[in-house]
Amino acid sequence: MGTQCKALHKPPIIFFAKKLFTSLLLTLPTLGLSLNAESDVNESIHIIGSPTIYGIKLIEKLSKTPLSQRTTLPVTYINAADHIHTNDFNTIQDLLSNNTVIILDGTEITPDAVQTLSAKLTGIGLAANILLIRKSADQIPEYKQIMLTENQGLTEPIAVSYQEQNLSIMLHETTKGLASWQSSLYRSSHSKPPIQGWRPEVSIPVELRHIGFSCLVGNQFVTHDYHNSEWTGGQLDPCNRQASFSLFYTVDLIHSTATHATDSSGGKYLRITVNPEFNGGGGWHLVNQPRHKHTWFESWTNRTTWYGPIASSYAVSIQSLDPDIRLYNAIPGNTPRHSKVSTINKIAVGFKGVSHLPETSNDFDDNAESEYDTATENSDLLYNSALDTLDSSDSDSDHSNNTQSAQRRSLNRKHLRFIDTTIPETMPAGIFSYSSTRAVNYQTEEYAVINQSKTSNGDKAAWIWDRQFDQYAKEWRTHSTCPLWCTDWFFDDAAFSPAAYAHFTPGFSATFRAEENQQTPSQFEFIHTITPVALGGRVKYDFFYQRYANWSQNGSTYTFGQRLTIDWRKLNFQAPLPFTVQLAQKDLCLNIQEGTLNSTASVNLYKCNTLQNQQWLFTANQQIKSVLNHNMCLSLEDNLAILLKSCNGTRNQHWAWDRSQLINGNGAAVTTTDNHRLKGHWDHALAAHWHYRNVPKDLKNLLTVEAL
Repeated sequence: MGTQCKALHKPPIIFFAKKLFTSLLLTLPTLGLSLNAESDVNESIHIIGSPTIYGIKLIEKLSKTPLSQRTTLPVTYINAADHIHTNDFNTIQDLLSNNTVIILDGTEITPDAVQTLSAKLTGIGLAANILLIRKSADQIPEYKQIMLTENQGLTEPIAVSYQEQNLSIMLHETTKGLASWQSSLYRSSHSKPPIQGWRPEVSIPVELRHIGFSCLVGNQFVTHDYHNSEWTGGQLDPCNRQASFSLFYTVDLIHSTATHATDSSGGKYLRITVNPEFNGGGGWHLVNQPRHKHTWFESWTNRTTWYGPIASSYAVSIQSLDPDIRLYNAIPGNTPRHSKVSTINKIAVGFKGVSHLPETSNDFDDNAESEYDTATENSDLLYNSALDTLDSSDSDSDHSNNTQSAQRRSLNRKHLRFIDTTIPETMPAGIFSYSSTRAVNYQTEEYAVINQSKTSNGDKAAWIWDRQFDQYAKEWRTHSTCPLWCTDWFFDDAAFSPAAYAHFTPGFSATFRAEENQQTPSQFEFIHTITPVALGGRVKYDFFYQRYANWSQNGSTYTFGQRLTIDWRKLNFQAPLPFTVQLAQKDLCLNIQEGTLNSTASVNLYKCNTLQNQQWLFTANQQIKSVLNHNMCLSLEDNLAILLKSCNGTRNQHWAWDRSQLINGNGAAVTTTDNHRLKGHWDHALAAHWHYRNVPKDLKNLLTVEAL
C-alpha cells in the first residue's frame, strides 16, 4: 500500500537540546515527577524512561495546564524505545487500574514496537506512533491510536521526524485525546451506570487517528473540444499535508453457546462497529472549505475553472484471511443518496449457568431475556426443600430459640427470593439468551451507500460511499447555460455538503462467525479508503449564452490498513464469572492460604491481589467454589469456623448475598476475627460487610492490531 518511508534523522541541535533537558528531568525521581498546576490539587505526571523531544514538549505542556480547566487526567509517560524493568511493569498495571492514562511514546521506534509493548501491558497490541491507554471501571482497556503520516501515500511511517509542525500536531492530538477522556470521566462520575448482568462477551473501544497527510489531486483541466479533455501539470496538494482521519470503532468479541430452548446458535463472533451518531469520531477531513479558481481565463465566456478538494468516494472493507470464518452480518445495505441510515446489528447469544451475581444493594437493572429448563420446573421443589431443611435445624446452645426462629424466618425469605427462578437476581441454573446489538445511525448526504460484501475464499464485508460522478455531476453545475454577463463559478457550492470535504464518518457494522470449536487464530484486514479529487469545468461561448459544457474529475486514492488477529482460544467466556470477596473499606480479600489446598483448606483474609487463590465461583446451587479446585466449596463448620472443604451439597455450603453481607444456609453471617480468620456470626448486626468484585476477563493476546 504505497511506498515505505525511511526514518528521518533528528537535527543535531535539537538532539542536543533533548539530551540536555532529559538529563535535567532524570535528576527527579523516575516515577514521581510532581507538577502541580494549582496549590489545592495534588496531581503527578509519572515518567518512565528518557523522554523524547515529543515527551519533553508534552510534559512541559501538561505541567502548565491549569487543572481548573479539567483538561488532563493523571498520566504516566513511557518512552517505548527504552527498556522497562519488571518493577515498572507492576507500577504501570497499578496505575492503569486506578484511572491513570498511559501514554506510550513511539516517536523513536516503529509502530510495531509500540504494539508489542501494548500487548505486554494490557493483553491487546495496537501499533501507533503515540498510543493512549486507559481502563474502564470494569478494567476493559480503551485506546487512542495516533499515527503521523510523513510520506505522500497513507502508509505507516517507520519513525516520525522532530519538525516543529509534526511536534505541534502530535501534542495537539495527545492533549485533545486526554481532554475527551477527562470529559467522559467527569460525566460518568455524576451518573450511576445501570447494573449489567454477566455476558459472554467483551467490548474494546479503539480510536484510530491518522494526521498530517496530503491529498494529491489534478492540477489543470484542459479541453480541446466538446468531447476531448485531459488533466495536465501533474498533481497538487490543496490539503497542505493537513488532512486527517479519526475513527472511533468498537470491537465486540462474543462467545455464544447453542441452546435447545432459545434461538441462539453456538459460535464465536467478531463484530466491528462505527456509529457516527454515537462517538463515531471526526471522520475524514480534507479542508475546512473547498476553493474555486481559474486555471485558464480568456473572458467570462471562455474560461476553465478548478474546484476542490472534495471526496469522490469513501470505502471500508473488512476481509477474513481465514477461509473457515464466515461473514455473518454486514450493515447497512444499499442505500440511496440523501437518506437516513438507521439499522441494528443483532446477534442472538446463548449461555448456560449463572446469569448474575446479585449486587450488594437493592439496585438491579438487567435487560437479559432468560429462558429456563429444569430449574423452572423444580423451583417449587427447591423452595419446599429449603423450608424443610431450615425448619429442621437444631438450636445453638448460645442463642435463644426465638432469636434462631427469627433468623430462620428471615433466611426463608432470602431462599425464596434466591431460588425463585422468575426473578433475574436469583441466579438459577438454566439457559439464558439475550440479543447483543449495535446500532448504526447517520445521514448519507449526497453519497449513495453501496454494499459490496461477498462470500469467497475469505469472506469480506465492504461498502462504498459514492458521489456517483458519472450519474450526478451535471447536477453540481451552477448552470447548464447562462447569459453572457454571468460571472458564476462552474460548480455550485450548495451541491457539496461538509460531508464532501470537512467531516464524514462512514457508519457500518460487520460480524464474522467462527465455529464454537475454533482454536487457531484468524486474521482480518481492516481497510479505510478515500478518493479526494479536484473538479474541472469549462465555460464556453455559445451565441447568446455561456455554456457550462465540459467537466471532469482527477485525484488519487489513499488507503489506511490494519491487520487484526483474533486468538479464538482466548474467546472462551464461561458463566459464572470469577469474583473476589473484599472486606468493606479494607484492602483485604477472602484468601486460600498457600500450601493448604487439599481435602480441607484454611481460609483467611489477605491483601487483595486478584490471584487465583482469591478467585471464587458462585454456582447455581448457591455454592461458592474455589477457582483453583472446582471440587472445593466454602463451608461453615459446627463451631462456626469457615473452611474450604470438598463439595457435598449440604446447607452449610449454601450461601446467599443479603445486601453487603454473606449469609450461610444455616443462617450465620460471615465475619472476621482479630487474626484475620473467618467465622460465622448469628447476630447479623455484628457481622462484617463485604463487596464482591468481578475478576476482569483475560484479554491477554486476544486481539492484536498491526499497521499494514
